[in-house]
Amino acid sequence: RYLNLSESVSITENISVVGPGGNRVLIPDPVGTQIVVKDHFATTNRFHGGQIGATWERRWGVFSLDARASVALGVTNQELSIFGAQTRTRPGQLPLTYSGGLLAAGPNLGTFTRDRFSVVPEMTVNIGYWLTPNVKAFVGYNFLYWTNVIRPGEQIDPVVDLTFVPNAPPVPFSGQYRPRPLFRQSDLWVTGMQFGLQWRW
Repeated sequence: RYLNLSESVSITENISVVGPGGNRVLIPDPVGTQIVVKDHFATTNRFHGGQIGATWERRWGVFSLDARASVALGVTNQELSIFGAQTRTRPGQLPLTYSGGLLAAGPNLGTFTRDRFSVVPEMTVNIGYWLTPNVKAFVGYNFLYWTNVIRPGEQIDPVVDLTFVPNAPPVPFSGQYRPRPLFRQSDLWVTGMQFGLQWRW
């Protein structure tokens, strides 16, 4: 059995400098500076495993009920890609681009991978109506459960050491290499309705 889940989250901030910041924070950029901050988190999960299952069917005249259940055991390859950038445009100057945004900066920039054991059970139930002796129309319900996947929104580290953020206010190093790649795992439920025609010969 093979499964693939690819997702991403992008955060873009557009900042305009309208003043020096007063006594709250020192802003070294002149008024009119335009700053674009981009943070991008992408995850890909690839499952490879063996699968075993069973099917069952019962018929009452032109009506039928069938079900299929299976479980797959294998490995999920988890890939986490984090990208961040800043573009600053001061009045009368060319834009300058820096590596690192705000939530994607320093220690968590790059692509990281690891493998984890996963279980993928799946079940389908269909109700059918035989239009002819060989053609059946059916409608049904399906659910799939996938353990140990990573989702992009759960990989955002909310703790940020400003020494890793480009053009941040000058502060001492906190001693924490943050933000960092988290690899927080969760389980995925997928449910859905299905309908179609089946032809038997």
